[in-house]
Amino acid sequence: MKKYAALLLCMVLIVSLLAGCKSGETEQQTEQQTQQQTEQQQTEQQQTEQQTEQQPQVSWQEAHPTWLCEDKTTLSVFTYDGVNANYLPPSNDLAFWKWLEDYTNVHIEWEVAPYESYRDVITSKIGGGGDLADIIMLRFPAVKNDAGENGLLLDLSEYWDTCFTNTKAYFEDLGILYKESLSTPDGSLYATATFAHPADNHLMLIYNTNWMKELGAEIPSTLDEFTDLLYKMKEAGDLNGNGKDDEIILTSANVTQIDSVLGNAFNLQTYLNRTKCQAGEDGVVYNEYTTDNMKAYLQYLNKLYTDGILDHEITTMNYDILAEKCATDRVGVYICYGTFAVDYGQLTPAGVDDPTGEYYTLGLPLGSEYNNFDPFYVLDSGFSMHTGVNANCANPEIACRWLDVLYADPTVLEVRCLGWEGETFTRNADGSVTLIPFADGQVWQPENFGGGQISLPYIQTSDILNLPYTDEPWYLEQAEWVVENCKFIPASIPPVSTYTEEENEIRSLYETDLVSGYLEYRDKFIMGEYDVDEKWDEYSNTLTQLGLEEVVAMYQSIYDRTR
Repeated sequence: MKKYAALLLCMVLIVSLLAGCKSGETEQQTEQQTQQQTEQQQTEQQQTEQQTEQQPQVSWQEAHPTWLCEDKTTLSVFTYDGVNANYLPPSNDLAFWKWLEDYTNVHIEWEVAPYESYRDVITSKIGGGGDLADIIMLRFPAVKNDAGENGLLLDLSEYWDTCFTNTKAYFEDLGILYKESLSTPDGSLYATATFAHPADNHLMLIYNTNWMKELGAEIPSTLDEFTDLLYKMKEAGDLNGNGKDDEIILTSANVTQIDSVLGNAFNLQTYLNRTKCQAGEDGVVYNEYTTDNMKAYLQYLNKLYTDGILDHEITTMNYDILAEKCATDRVGVYICYGTFAVDYGQLTPAGVDDPTGEYYTLGLPLGSEYNNFDPFYVLDSGFSMHTGVNANCANPEIACRWLDVLYADPTVLEVRCLGWEGETFTRNADGSVTLIPFADGQVWQPENFGGGQISLPYIQTSDILNLPYTDEPWYLEQAEWVVENCKFIPASIPPVSTYTEEENEIRSLYETDLVSGYLEYRDKFIMGEYDVDEKWDEYSNTLTQLGLEEVVAMYQSIYDRTR
């Protein structure tokens, strides 16, 4: 029995020893496995760190190149609701403004006032000196000037080179001195402003298409060819086929528009600028009123008037009367904005039956010995709808860059006018676009989505000007032809919105009377009431007495500081 007990105890000890050995081996293996896993994790971490070091970090600017800020930033904007009921008030619920927030990463809080009473509202708000929005539609130059002088607006000239890159590039390409035109005499820039692209829908010669076909005539390119065409129309008679001698060969809505187009053929370089001051190549300013070219131009118009070519009602014309004459197909050639080739063509008897047809054809500027047969149109570089940035804006750089992107970023310009490629339009092989009809048959109308003409500074581009004429492809082709084949020159003296105290005094004392004196003599010269040769010295002396030299000196000052 004792032997049995001893044997059993021995077996238990052996099993225990074996179990202990087994446990030791397992613990050792576990430690080895843990160490191996740790080493593997460390290796993987080192490899990840090495890969991270080899692959540069992507910044938010690279990930979102159109964003103006990394974190969503809010700006407040004060503006008006719209120029009329066709334009919806700006709102983040509208597709364009919603898209612009995603594009810039800037959220806008809108404060909108009625357009009709905006002058009173903005004048009161600026005059009150209270809390102002970050971005303010000032609209009127006088309001902008007062707010700037009182320290309420940011001087944008300090941000011009760094924040207004799109705007700078756009106007440098056109050769227009945008910044200089909007700056104060001391160089401060308190606002950006709306601008209509001048090469599109420019004042130009517009010809009666059917009359041209009847005569087998081509669009003139020189003053002599133009004059010959006018007389051929006169001699042909009854080109409208109504059996009456009621044709009007040449007319316009007013004489100033004729000055702006036919005057170019005499190297008179003004465009809707009745003071007619220009700067020569030597930088010396002169007034066109009393030049030899002006004399030749007035004699030319007088001959057309005397020979029954120029409308005998030209000095009392307006758009309504011009429309009535075109509606009865009595007009052979008229001077007006390019789109009126469509608008007035649709008023003609043929246009009423087929509104999409071509009844008037656009023309080019005319070359002559006066302009060395280098014809041109003058760019219209006027600005309106001034908008500034609050001097106390917490994010001035973002506010400036947002205005710049809204105004002149190429992608934003396209979206504001046409919407989104593949959704609202397709781009054709020739670069033109075709609007895509919606499910209800309608097509993109930018004003319905917050785009088009907005109540903040905008560029009225070719796209927005030509969008209503997609059903008249002949017009779009002609408009493109004019832009491609015309020489457009900028005004030699940029128009300005702010004058010095001395300049304002000269404008008050002389400019209005000087313009009135010119217009009175001009009309009498054209209609033959005054003989140009006989009355020229009297005319020149009268304008001198009315302040011609003082006005020239004023524009010399403007030229010197803007150049």
